[in-house]
Amino acid sequence: MNQRLRKDANRILTAGEPALRSGTAGRGRIPAENVSLRPPGAEAGERLLAAMAECERLGYEVRLGGELRGGCREAGRDLANHLRSHAGRGRSVAILYKGSPAPEPGGGPWPHHRLAMAAAPGISGVRGAAVFSVGTLRRPNAASGGYVDEDTVETLARKGLDVFRLLRDDDSYVGLQYVDGLVYCGSGVPLTVALLRE
Repeated sequence: MNQRLRKDANRILTAGEPALRSGTAGRGRIPAENVSLRPPGAEAGERLLAAMAECERLGYEVRLGGELRGGCREAGRDLANHLRSHAGRGRSVAILYKGSPAPEPGGGPWPHHRLAMAAAPGISGVRGAAVFSVGTLRRPNAASGGYVDEDTVETLARKGLDVFRLLRDDDSYVGLQYVDGLVYCGSGVPLTVALLRE
């Protein structure tokens, strides 16, 4: 696991947590009129603004990826492709997406875990790449999302696990446990971020 990316992800996820409760996250740093893809609901909007501001503080060029489209697997592949298109340009980029992936037939209760796992093959070996996605908490103390990076597929393989089989068998949650990729996030506001640190 790329520890620097994981630390960046933790900072982005916790950005504005106290401010989310008071409704002051992001004010004065990124004008609201510059955010054309602001999610519905004040808390979600504040969360997005706080995450964007933290990405900028960490040195990322911030881009808005829009609304997540399709099911978890499709959205994960699209995120990875979008991130790969920025690789090799010498810029650190953070692409933020709003919303949650569409439910999939027969899919379990963990769409953000599946989305992250579906992105893993596409960013495998891309130096400095990571994707994390969190959603609404379904029960107390549950992992609300997942984190994957350039090393996830290789780490799973060393542990005898195949990422495509995990996806097919809807075992993304289990796979993320093996790579310390479960995300526990307090706010429960859906957020997906693709990072590229160059």
